[in-house]
Amino acid sequence: MRRGRAGRFDKGSPMKTVSVFLSLAALAALTSFAQAQTISVTTLDSDAAKRAAEACLAHAEKNGWRSTVSVVNAAGELIYARRMDGAPILSVEPSRMKAQTALQRGEPSQNMIAPLNATADNQLILAMQMNDFPASGGVPIRVGGQIVGSIGVGGGPPGTDHQCANVGIAAIGAN
Repeated sequence: MRRGRAGRFDKGSPMKTVSVFLSLAALAALTSFAQAQTISVTTLDSDAAKRAAEACLAHAEKNGWRSTVSVVNAAGELIYARRMDGAPILSVEPSRMKAQTALQRGEPSQNMIAPLNATADNQLILAMQMNDFPASGGVPIRVGGQIVGSIGVGGGPPGTDHQCANVGIAAIGAN
């Protein structure tokens, strides 16, 4: 082994070649490990969210209801929201919470109502603390059996929010 000035190895030394080889091998191993740790997730885009929401609100308008709609993607991020003129201001946050609940549970938010009604009032408080919103109007959006987002509707007369959400989902060809 030849040493150059200050104890460093010369450019052509076998130790430098081994060091570069080991560095490249480690980088290749990390790259393949990183690739093995990723997954692909299908999610709703903002265009589809807007189309679903607008179809829902058109249905509400046709029936004389004043509603608010929120759409979240598969990660639970709000990607579209709109409150109709005349819709209660207090319907904005519930519409988002209904969408979140449907996404987290993988089922319509209205499915929480009956079990909570059959139990003590403290179950409702517990559900709210867990960011669940046990009310009609939140529905998951599925494409090919996979949840890609959810829609939440609030502000309409009793029983209409869920119907409105389903109209929006049908408008984008989802279920």
